[in-house]
Amino acid sequence: TLDAGMGGQGMSYQWSTGAITQRLVVDRSGTYSVTVTHPLGCSGTDAVLVTLDTQPTAQFTVNKSALTVSTNNTSISTNFGTSYEWHMGDGTQYNIPNPFHQYADTGCYTIRLIVRDICGADSTSQRIGIGRPDSSCTIQVRRLPDVVEAYFKVAPNPNAGTFEVLLDRPLESDTHLRLFNLQGQVVHQQILGAVGQQRWRIQVPKLNTGIYLLQLTDSNRSAVRRVLIQRE
Repeated sequence: TLDAGMGGQGMSYQWSTGAITQRLVVDRSGTYSVTVTHPLGCSGTDAVLVTLDTQPTAQFTVNKSALTVSTNNTSISTNFGTSYEWHMGDGTQYNIPNPFHQYADTGCYTIRLIVRDICGADSTSQRIGIGRPDSSCTIQVRRLPDVVEAYFKVAPNPNAGTFEVLLDRPLESDTHLRLFNLQGQVVHQQILGAVGQQRWRIQVPKLNTGIYLLQLTDSNRSAVRRVLIQRE
């Protein structure tokens, strides 16, 4: 918030933004000027350069050689107290800007970088192949049944493995609930009976963090909702 001063009765204010108040709230960096005019006609002008700190942006690239990777941290952060937290996908963690890491075996690993500073935090992930092409580690989504209408909601979403299915009206017949992972595999299923209720509590405590697809199917219709499970 910029303040043009103590002011007084009858003072008028003209900011470079067009505002005419004594105080001005700004939301972007730049130069702001204000002219203050006394009721008797004398006036004065002043300007100030404002630099707003923003939360960091996490980003990186990797170079691979056999079982070893080197990271190139290209994150953007201009604020004080920036810290880095790397998760290499095999249980190893680093807290330095650009770690080198050697994996014990070939396979697919997800590297995650979390950047924090006094203005907030950001994270990004990259899935890589060690001893194999990165393309072999890309998740392929199998075709799921067509969506006819989304007659239900999921709440809360994201969740930690416990959520409710909220129907827009009671079920007309027994309905098959299936939860798919992104490989198209069924990881949970149950029957929702046509008993007049519109809220069903679903618990899947053993599923890992990730995106899943929840499908409800009866004899007349089928619908799918995306579910995001996030664990600490």
